[in-house]
Amino acid sequence: MLSDADEYIEEREGGRLVIFQRNGIFQARVYRGERSYLYRSLKTRDLEQARKAATRLWHQFEFKSELGLPVNTYSMSKVINEYVAMREKDHEQAKRSGRQLARREGTSEAMLRQIKRVVSSGISTAARRQ
Repeated sequence: MLSDADEYIEEREGGRLVIFQRNGIFQARVYRGERSYLYRSLKTRDLEQARKAATRLWHQFEFKSELGLPVNTYSMSKVINEYVAMREKDHEQAKRSGRQLARREGTSEAMLRQIKRVVSSGISTAARRQ
């Protein structure tokens, strides 16, 4: 939803694409359906460039939507963090329910330690490369 600080500029594509300005920078809001929106900075202060960038964003959104591809992209670190959190949750649920971990019905303590070790060594290796 546009805040009071945002300056409405124009609607395109039947109202599904809105161009607005926030702190002098043009932004786009794309209606994804089911009361969900995708917000992106157009990274410009020029209206004509903003219109071109918004149109490009709209076409990318439509293309990905038609093919069933994810619209949002995530960094590798976010994906890894979500994976570790999922395995931690699985481990806690297995402990509470008393599932037999030997039959691969949950994440064992040893497996969780191994995952965290690999993740932390991968992060430190990546940091050394920079």
